[in-house]
Amino acid sequence: MARETIEPAYLVSVQHLAPRPRAVLILRDVLGRPAKDVSECLGDSVNSVNSALQRARAGLREYLPAERQDWTGGDQDAGTRDLVRRCTDAGVTTDVDGLATMLRDDVCCSMPPAPGLCIGRDAVVNTGSRAVLRT
Repeated sequence: MARETIEPAYLVSVQHLAPRPRAVLILRDVLGRPAKDVSECLGDSVNSVNSALQRARAGLREYLPAERQDWTGGDQDAGTRDLVRRCTDAGVTTDVDGLATMLRDDVCCSMPPAPGLCIGRDAVVNTGSRAVLRT
């Protein structure tokens, strides 16, 4: 049940939230990181992080039903739901190659507080691989 309620929240946040509130929502509500840690990670104040989290939660309320169990997504979202399920599975099993195959050719990725923007599947995969090797 927990996994089924996270998938729609993740799907909606990716589609509808601005980047900073999306990042804060995932770090705070999905990963359970404290506001202080998130503020340090994003190079922002705790108040700013809390404000971004409030905006993200308000944004989610616009798109999700009151009870997560009522979420259906509809038939038109079947392809997107399948993609989110495959991404979730690959993330849980740390299948980097599987995640890489799901990226579009025109993918863009930034990882604040590190400067820069990676554009294209190869650039994102190569940068991500180096980051994994450093940790």
